[in-house]
Amino acid sequence: MAAEVNALKDKVATAKADAEATMAAAKTEWDDLSASVPPMVEKLQARVDQLAKTRKYPKGMDKAGFEAAKTDFENLKTQWTQASAEFAEGKMAEAVRKARTLKAQSEELMTKLEAKMS
Repeated sequence: MAAEVNALKDKVATAKADAEATMAAAKTEWDDLSASVPPMVEKLQARVDQLAKTRKYPKGMDKAGFEAAKTDFENLKTQWTQASAEFAEGKMAEAVRKARTLKAQSEELMTKLEAKMS
């Protein structure tokens, strides 16, 4: 019986250590994502504002394409706010998964709208 209790204690300790390592990895990845995505969002906002003002769209993009990209950008901003809230609530894994997707979407929009990071 004592051996079974000790084995169970070991399993619990191992699971706790695994969970802590996963949380630490998620925190590190979140830190990286939260340092890279918001600047892209700022650049995209500036580019969307510029294109809306000048109506000179990137090569191969018409007004409908721009409106679709603008809608995608608004959705991206909303989802980033949601991911940030999830992280603050301790839902790190969900927040990181969402943030990874949002980073890829941001990069795609940067290319589509010909936005530059510098």
